[in-house]
Amino acid sequence: MADVLNYGGDGGDEPPHQHANRLQADCQTAPAAKKRGPSRSLHLVKMFQSNGKKPLPIDFDTKEGTYLPTGENQKYLSRVVGTHVRQFVHPYFDRWANVPEEQKARATSCVYEFFDVNPRRYSKADYKLIVDGIEDTAARRYRQYKADVNAYIRDKGTAVPYRGLTTDVWEKCIERSSSQKFKRDRQTQEWPSVIETFKVNHQRNGEWVNEKAAQDYARTS
Repeated sequence: MADVLNYGGDGGDEPPHQHANRLQADCQTAPAAKKRGPSRSLHLVKMFQSNGKKPLPIDFDTKEGTYLPTGENQKYLSRVVGTHVRQFVHPYFDRWANVPEEQKARATSCVYEFFDVNPRRYSKADYKLIVDGIEDTAARRYRQYKADVNAYIRDKGTAVPYRGLTTDVWEKCIERSSSQKFKRDRQTQEWPSVIETFKVNHQRNGEWVNEKAAQDYARTS
């Protein structure tokens, strides 16, 4: 994240960022199946261009301490992060914390390219919390991405990869999904034995040793 966090340009006379140009190309050439995300990002690119290719204004709530984005452009921040998470992050890691830093940086760098998140506008402590909030947004979007992939595998199977995924990434997603199902199946299979063990230990001659044991068994069986 070092390169991302060190971004301090206010967009004045700086040249347009290569990332913005790349995103524009990605949006224009994206297949129809990915229309929903890229079309919103393309709208952001057009706004960026209309603003003289300068980062769009955005504020963060430091007064109330939520550190959430505010202002008319705030709705685009979460959307573009979601688009980039799906474009640059593989959906087979257990959690966002396990995602390689390079993939994280590519997913969140769009915020610093398209929005005026200038550290000079905030105290050091506030800026750190703003950055943490952007990371949290990416983490939420990543969880949703994985949920969508898992739902696709459950509902449509594994013959055709989820849109936008390479064969290698898709195979790892299948492996992860199979591993999770195995764990769930084991838990399901072992759970009845726990219940029956409780029953054996709390009955004498077919009668419960006390009323509480009977109630506990009734709640779990």
